[in-house]
Amino acid sequence: MLDSRHKRAWLAAGICLALFAAVCGWLMMDQEYERLPSPDGRYTAIVSYPRYATALPALPGGGGDKAGHIHIIDAAGESYGELPLFMLSQANDLEWTRGGARIKGVGEWDFASKTCQSWEE
Repeated sequence: MLDSRHKRAWLAAGICLALFAAVCGWLMMDQEYERLPSPDGRYTAIVSYPRYATALPALPGGGGDKAGHIHIIDAAGESYGELPLFMLSQANDLEWTRGGARIKGVGEWDFASKTCQSWEE
């Protein structure tokens, strides 16, 4: 049987473990970097990266050098797929096309089939 001192120690250990898990979960969540609306306003590209990347060192002005991803949604919030970005600044090369969008060297989205294809595979 555990005495009150051991119970408090186990309780403190459990609280520390739960706090650690919560912080790790928060660090793994995505942080939005920017939103790029299509010219007609029907679609939005959302560029994001994991929060832990903010703790990694970067040179001044190098905020766009983090790795992340970009996904496109329509006005109703339906997703058309997500592609990885080696650097967040690659999102600046996004081109909206008649039937979708593309980023040179990264991939393309086809809005009719609601899919995306990575060119890095």
